[in-house]
Formats: sequence, C-alpha cells, structure tokens
Amino acid sequence: MFPFQICFWLIENDLRVLVAACDTFRAGAVEQLRTHARHLNALHPAKGGKPCVELYEKGYGKDAAGVAAEAISYAKDNRIDVVLVDTAGRMQDNEPLMRALAKVCFKNGTAGTRDTLSSYSYP
Repeated sequence: MFPFQICFWLIENDLRVLVAACDTFRAGAVEQLRTHARHLNALHPAKGGKPCVELYEKGYGKDAAGVAAEAISYAKDNRIDVVLVDTAGRMQDNEPLMRALAKVCFKNGTAGTRDTLSSYSYP
C-alpha cells in the first residue's frame, strides 16, 4: 500500500501534501491513489479552502520522471509542503526498471532533499 500512513502523519503536523501519481502503467493505480486521498481529506477538513492532500495525475502511459517534475513544479507554485512520488513497483534485479526509477530521482534533483520524499515503491 502507498505510504498514506506517512501522509497522515504529515497532515497531523500541519503540512500540505501532494501525491504524484507516477505509476502510469498499472491498471487502477491512479484510482487507488484517488480513493486514499479522498479518505484522508474526509478525515481532515480543508484549511483555507485548500485540501490537505492533493493528487497530481496525468493519466496512463506517460513518462514517470516527467510527471514527477511537473508535480514538483506544481507544488512549488501552490506552496505545498511535501511531494510524495508514487512509482510502479521495482525489482532490484531488473536493471531497466531501476534505471527508470533513477531517472525520476535524478531528473528532478530531489533525491535526498528535505522537502520531497522520492519514490517509495510497493509490490
């Protein structure tokens, strides 16, 4: 499951969260994130007319690194505190998939920064 426990903790600590839907291949991935975001927003009413959790999505078949870059830019423009990037699950011994994951991190220059948690993957 996507780390919505982390998301819940961030909201409880008065941070706004953007979830970037970068698993653009698995059927139902975006819908699953949308459901979780809706549930979290139901638990935490919007502050100042803005939801605590927003979902950034561009649909299926898109470049994950590009979607992540757009999401980070959107978060900066909208003063969102944290971006959680959801990618497709990765197997450590599958080199092409790991290269794609590295592209998400390095293209966006966010690996290891304080304000962005990049690519938590789940099976």
